[in-house]
Amino acid sequence: KKLMLQFTNFGKPTVVVADGNYENRNELLLDHQYNGVMLDLAQAKNTLERVFELWGRPVNLRTIVKEFDDHDIEVARRRDSEPEPTERGRLVRFDGMEFTEEDLDWEEVEHLAATEVDYDTKPEEWLA
Repeated sequence: KKLMLQFTNFGKPTVVVADGNYENRNELLLDHQYNGVMLDLAQAKNTLERVFELWGRPVNLRTIVKEFDDHDIEVARRRDSEPEPTERGRLVRFDGMEFTEEDLDWEEVEHLAATEVDYDTKPEEWLA
């Protein structure tokens, strides 16, 4: 399933504009529509820099990240299995000078997680 998801939408994540006046500061808020595959945060940061150049104001990105507990990794290694990650909300912000990251409560990102995945997803413009 993970491999199939990486090729859905040609392996590109789906990111949508959530708010053009985030926290009433004329900042852009983007949401990553999380399908179980984490964003490459290094690439996401490069993209936020480019979006900042276009927007001219700070840019924020909400996403879901997977974290692994060291103990769980060790137990999985001993059992020759995959460790179970913990999914957490994350906000990545670029203000034109620096990046900041902060953890978000699950309630703030819960809507980003796919409840079911369609492996036959095609870009909407193909369907028009």
